[in-house]
Amino acid sequence: MFAVSTFLWAATVAQSVIWTRMILLSDSPTPLDQRIDQANQSVNTLLYLKAFGFNVNFFIGDALMTWRVTALYSWSRWVKVVLISLWLTSLATLGLGYTLCVSLSHFQVQPPNLCLYLDTGCWVLSLVLNAIATILMVRIAWSKRKARKAIYRDSESEDTTTRVDRILYILSISGVIYCVIGLFGLTGFALTSPSNQIYVGVNVLISIGDQLVGLYPTAVLVFILNEESIFGPGLSSPTLVAGEITQSIGFTRTREATAIGNLDSSRGENTRTFSKSNGSGPLHFSVSGALDSSWVRNFELDSATGTTIV
Repeated sequence: MFAVSTFLWAATVAQSVIWTRMILLSDSPTPLDQRIDQANQSVNTLLYLKAFGFNVNFFIGDALMTWRVTALYSWSRWVKVVLISLWLTSLATLGLGYTLCVSLSHFQVQPPNLCLYLDTGCWVLSLVLNAIATILMVRIAWSKRKARKAIYRDSESEDTTTRVDRILYILSISGVIYCVIGLFGLTGFALTSPSNQIYVGVNVLISIGDQLVGLYPTAVLVFILNEESIFGPGLSSPTLVAGEITQSIGFTRTREATAIGNLDSSRGENTRTFSKSNGSGPLHFSVSGALDSSWVRNFELDSATGTTIV
């Protein structure tokens, strides 16, 4: 993606130089509209190469988003079906339909309307995919936050943001920003003529988007890997420790969950309940009794009945 972004940057510089020389610096008495047409014809091949490079980066970005969300949902079948279907449909629309259309039209400066419709449809599918993926990611972040608040309720411990929380927040916010970047790609479809007065301004925004789409996923990954040095250390322990509850919920399968407990006997008679709703019914986790502070036990619970199965 970085290599494609580098090419897009070089192509944008070359395109800008050609346009400036032919449109603004030319001494030709040719009318401005004709000079614009000639300049567009000169950079036509470059524009198509840029378009395909940008789409390659966007498809890779969509694939990363799809993989990320399906992994967070423990490869849930319905999540895989929805997101992968949208990604494959978008890939087929542009990779096959649009490419075939523009090649049959001999890569004209102004391709047939069918090609534009296919390109627009591809962008719409991509934005829908990113919107759904972002909503699912926000839902997981919100559910985890809500579940941890329920565990901290009535306890003396402070509800502290964990590393998992930070990463989920970063991914959720980055997903929203990525959708906004995708909107830049749709602005070009509103221009029906290369001589449109706002053509140059929109192309500046699109050129910025060319770079962001390629660099943004990498930047998010680097940000996540270094979030502790940016925000400071966060809680990462998946256990309930004596005198303090530090809980981190993993992304579990649909029908089971695992919890690790270490309860302080100084609390006396203690009860903790964790409830989570999923497709097969509520999942209940409760512990009660005065237990030795060194007592540790793993619980695996049936999500339909709430009974301990391990």
